[in-house]
Amino acid sequence: MNSTSENTPQPKILVVDDRSSNIVTMRQILGELDCEVFEALSGEEALRAVMHHDFAVILMDVQMPEMDGYETAELILTKKSKIRIPIIFVTAIATDNKYIEKAYNVGAVDFLSKPINPAILLSKVEVFLDLHLHKIGIQNAVDELNATQDALLASNQRLSLFSHTVAHDLRNPLSAIMGFMTIMRKGVPAVEGERVSDCVDRVIASADIMHEMLTGILKKADQKSIETAIFETIELDTIINQVVESLHFKLVDSGGQVNYSDLLPVEADATHMWQLFQNLISNSIKYQRKGVAPVINITTEKLEEKGVVRLLVNDNGRGFSEKDSSLIFERYARLNNADTEDDSYGIGLSTVHQIVQEHSGTISAVGREGEGASFIIELPLTQIKQENIETPVFVRQNHDRSRLSPGH
Repeated sequence: MNSTSENTPQPKILVVDDRSSNIVTMRQILGELDCEVFEALSGEEALRAVMHHDFAVILMDVQMPEMDGYETAELILTKKSKIRIPIIFVTAIATDNKYIEKAYNVGAVDFLSKPINPAILLSKVEVFLDLHLHKIGIQNAVDELNATQDALLASNQRLSLFSHTVAHDLRNPLSAIMGFMTIMRKGVPAVEGERVSDCVDRVIASADIMHEMLTGILKKADQKSIETAIFETIELDTIINQVVESLHFKLVDSGGQVNYSDLLPVEADATHMWQLFQNLISNSIKYQRKGVAPVINITTEKLEEKGVVRLLVNDNGRGFSEKDSSLIFERYARLNNADTEDDSYGIGLSTVHQIVQEHSGTISAVGREGEGASFIIELPLTQIKQENIETPVFVRQNHDRSRLSPGH
């Protein structure tokens, strides 16, 4: 006898007969099988049943008033055109060829004569129950394959996005390294030793930042998910110090400065926070107004009633229009006020948006054309802790710089 697994529902059988005594007999015979038996006393009841249930097989009496078995079978197979239900006709009338031919013409798969031989009935029904269970198994396997394929496609998309983001975010510390090495190669006659020593320190700092970023990336790769955040208490002053170091030459070229002091700590992923501020500050430098040195002010405040820490990043750059505000966080979007030679490809702010989402936070932007832009980020005071938290990606350092500019 067939059996069903714990995760597979019992197959269903529909017995259609206008006589209750015949249905009782059928139930007694089918009771040996691992199945659920439904009954219908007319063709109309049978039609209603097939609209609400998926039957493995239907045992259909031929001779019924108003709507006989043949007509009922035709209507069932028409309504269930995409799911062909096996129908076995059960009849007491003569089983000559014309009746058998008619049964097959309306879609029957088998024909049984009354009185019913229980052994023959069980043998035939078991075949269709097994086929039904195999069909369910195949469908489950197909669903699993489709789910796996969808997951792989989503993973490939995330990997592609991840590679673009990494390449984008590593450019600044790499540019800093290249810039300091260029200064060292050229040399500066006045106080050359001090300048070289300073350049070496900055090269090491930039290389350390790249090393820490790559270490964080590898840790996430080991966790089999590039989106898994490692939450810890982060000192934002430390993170921003490192970001400013990596953006040294951009700040020198623009005459810009980044102002911040005594920022509140947040529960966040250190690597992601580095990426977030690196992109926001780079964006402010990139979109500076012509002839106006960029000034970026970063502040924090705790909103106890909302259970969040609010981060405010304000600049005095070009700003953006209300029309552009709907595009500001879209990947590969370019603002209307972007220079044609601008090397922005819309990656930075979309990365910021993604990071904030992963931290269960919110971000919004307000632009004022010709005056500047403000980014408002709210992060939960407490993040959901993950098991097996790795050691911190960024080693905390003691910095006494609350205001950094290229001259420092």
